[in-house]
Amino acid sequence: MSDTVQQTIRRLALEAGFDFCGFTGTEPLNEDSERLISWLCDGFHGSMGWMERKPDVRTNPGLLVPEARSVIVLLTGYHTSSGYREGSLKIANYARYKVDYHDAIRQRLSQLSENINVLWPEGAIKSYTDTGPVAERALAARAGLGWIGRNSCLIVPGGGSYYFISVIFSRLALVADLPVMADHCPPSCNKCLEKCPTEALVAPGRLDARKCIAYHTIENKGEIDQAVSEKNNDWIFGCDICQEVCPWNRRPRGARRPIGEVNSVLSQLDRAGWQSLSHNEFLEYFRKTPIHRTGYQRFMRNVEACRRTSGKAGEEKGC
Repeated sequence: MSDTVQQTIRRLALEAGFDFCGFTGTEPLNEDSERLISWLCDGFHGSMGWMERKPDVRTNPGLLVPEARSVIVLLTGYHTSSGYREGSLKIANYARYKVDYHDAIRQRLSQLSENINVLWPEGAIKSYTDTGPVAERALAARAGLGWIGRNSCLIVPGGGSYYFISVIFSRLALVADLPVMADHCPPSCNKCLEKCPTEALVAPGRLDARKCIAYHTIENKGEIDQAVSEKNNDWIFGCDICQEVCPWNRRPRGARRPIGEVNSVLSQLDRAGWQSLSHNEFLEYFRKTPIHRTGYQRFMRNVEACRRTSGKAGEEKGC
């Protein structure tokens, strides 16, 4: 397969709105398979039972889409400095838009797939964006787009880690890109591990979800663990601390084409506004965003946890 085909696909990817495009094969991700099994055995996935299903498929692209001969890996930037009111409660960067990234990226994947198939029938046969049993970060690293940092995020050289990862499985025998070095992080840098308030990063690249603020404010359907709740740092949906402190994110690169408009209500609501948020307001503001998936009751559970933590901090300071 000539480089011309891959250059054309990269051009089509940029035209569809993606920021980076890489190629890799469908061979098993053996090292990642070992890490996944160890991670599951340690119970680090918490209540995310879906992570236990088909672990062999998750780290073997050839089992997921047997007819595929290669994988096209795509990155979409999402960093924005908007959508946050200083001193108010915090929403993770990726969820500050008025749209659900699944929907926005799915449209781009559909456009790109159609354009590829016009030139090469069955050049694009199946796509995923944060859905299905796909080891997106591992595939992106193997496709030369970045490396897995000590905060367990994909870090793009010169771009940082604020990227959505999506993939297209192809029947084309595309030449795989060379992977980036395993780790470009400065040898002495462990800021992500040191600055995580709940010590969820138990080792470089190894995250215990049961201690993670993002896990508890998004995935956890029960009560938030008190040890986490007391150190939530005002996050009510997700958490970006391990990305914010990363030296590679000093000047994070935003998207060439944002997935949508930033949700202006996030920069308007103060703490009192969040605490008095009604169910109807929740639906009005967040119906088409990732926040809606958490549901009103759990979202307000997160707000209440921050209120209690803030109140306790005030008492300790004698306020």
